[in-house]
Amino acid sequence: MKKLIKKISLILMFSSYFTGVSLSCDLLGFHIGGNKIGVENLFGPIEYEIDQEDMTVEKYAEVSIAIDNFCPNSNLGDTTFKATIVDDVIAGVAIEVNNGNDNAESKKKLLYNYVTTTFGAIEDSDYPSWTGQKQWNLSDKIILYSKHLVRKKFIVEELLVSNKKYISYIGTNEDE
Repeated sequence: MKKLIKKISLILMFSSYFTGVSLSCDLLGFHIGGNKIGVENLFGPIEYEIDQEDMTVEKYAEVSIAIDNFCPNSNLGDTTFKATIVDDVIAGVAIEVNNGNDNAESKKKLLYNYVTTTFGAIEDSDYPSWTGQKQWNLSDKIILYSKHLVRKKFIVEELLVSNKKYISYIGTNEDE
């Protein structure tokens, strides 16, 4: 009986260690298409810019903070949490890797490991020079992981959560 309890304890400790990031960093907890209040709880009031030519307010805003302010102890390296607001609703949330000239953060594969652990494997993506994207559909949400080269040198790596209605409002770096 002691051995069984010990095995169960080890399994629980092991699984909590590897799922800690996904439990502490809940991108799926945001109501995409819901009121911006969920994002304002993190960032404070969201203000929109006024178009100086015709003095109209474009109800589009992107706000971002360091990942540790949203996902404490997440082990996601130098990354940023970003939210996009359109017409007072949450259009999408994302985690972006902040790479320097040497792409050091992407080389650590921290976001990649979070994505594959949380959402599933990405076919043929194990080698370091892999670029591309993978999409998962979970209920009404679209989860999009992308890793692309810009100017054949700089890696742009991102995990985005949106939905069918709002994904077109969010830049995914596909055309760079």
